[in-house]
Amino acid sequence: MVDNESTQVISSGYKQIVENSHRIFTVFTGATLSFYVNDLFSAKEAWRFWAVPAVIALMLRYIVGSAIHLNQTYATAKTEPSCLCLFFDIVCLVAFGFLALFIIKGPDDIDTLMWRSLYFVSAGFSWSLIALFRGGKQAAIGWTWLWIDGIQWVVTLVLIQAPMTWFAYPWMFSLLFTQDPQVAKAMVMALAYSIILYFDFREMVRWAKD
Repeated sequence: MVDNESTQVISSGYKQIVENSHRIFTVFTGATLSFYVNDLFSAKEAWRFWAVPAVIALMLRYIVGSAIHLNQTYATAKTEPSCLCLFFDIVCLVAFGFLALFIIKGPDDIDTLMWRSLYFVSAGFSWSLIALFRGGKQAAIGWTWLWIDGIQWVVTLVLIQAPMTWFAYPWMFSLLFTQDPQVAKAMVMALAYSIILYFDFREMVRWAKD
């Protein structure tokens, strides 16, 4: 009876840490996005408007992904999780929050935004590599995110390296209904990031069921 009560206290403590930490991360990320929206309405560049879906898709990957991961690993754990691992994951969450601010605040063009997004995805890739060494479900989600982050990293790098002239062809303008190459590039980024977000959600649902 004592052991059961002790386990319940430990589980409750982890749950409170996870819920409050992720709540702060979500509020911080939401405030960061609001900065971007404020810049959007004060700026003349049309590409910023079309970059919004891409930025939201990227942020959602980490907000939703971290929520499911932390809840499954710590808040609803059947056995006592590692406090050190929890602390490490919370530190990573804070780091992702600061990277989100770095991505959104004041990029001058679409390529700058993409470079900053690449740093963000690289950070996620690094976390996934570390998760592989934890074993169990941690390794499983680490391996899944390694593939997804890797694909997003390659897609972003290809878009960065693609000459702006690729997005200035008449057929591209006709397809995307724009005459601005930067807008076309932002639209392709938004589409690619949205597709990646879908596959991330699908894999997270499968992982949470196991």
